[in-house]
Amino acid sequence: IAVAGAYRYYLEATGNSWNFFYVYQLPGFLDFFALGMGVAYLIVMIRSEQPHVLRFGWAFAIVSFAAVIGIDAMFKNLVDTGGGPVAWHWENTYHPVFAVLIAIFAFAGALAVPAWQNLVANRALVFLAVISYNLYLWNKFVIVWLRNHVLLLLYALSPHAAPCLVYGGAVLCCLMVAVATTYLLERPILKDGWSALWPWRTGAGKKASPSSPVI
Repeated sequence: IAVAGAYRYYLEATGNSWNFFYVYQLPGFLDFFALGMGVAYLIVMIRSEQPHVLRFGWAFAIVSFAAVIGIDAMFKNLVDTGGGPVAWHWENTYHPVFAVLIAIFAFAGALAVPAWQNLVANRALVFLAVISYNLYLWNKFVIVWLRNHVLLLLYALSPHAAPCLVYGGAVLCCLMVAVATTYLLERPILKDGWSALWPWRTGAGKKASPSSPVI
């Protein structure tokens, strides 16, 4: 968290907080990772060692909902900046607040009553959570590629429909790339290690030993 804060302060002091390239470098997001891991450990600790806290489930649900309102307000404020350097400077300034609100939402939501947990952990949101990191990594590359190679063609073919096709196509392509990266690379690697990239070299065709259960 301290490293992320120092990095953002450095960008502000040097005038680079208006620069997309510097604002989106990894050091500026370390507090997100740190708070996420901290919240995960805290949730497990409370559930295992302080289960009596769970009786305040409705209070946690209210806190989590309040965090959602705060997050929504921040997104609205970011959109109101109009994008570009002003938005990047806004992000560099308010990343810590955003990170804390997300941490509060996750922490309180995980300890809230089942009704709230079922609402925020529905299938659609869980799916987006699974692919979210790859969606984050790829979305700008996909959007820039579409802008440089497809946008003018769509305007030439159908000027009136082009905006809808561009936005809809960008969302669809970003989702497709994120899904492919998650399920063809990330999850196989997490399950089987780097050997998942070359299964033909790892004895994938080995027969199960007599003592091994066949599933």
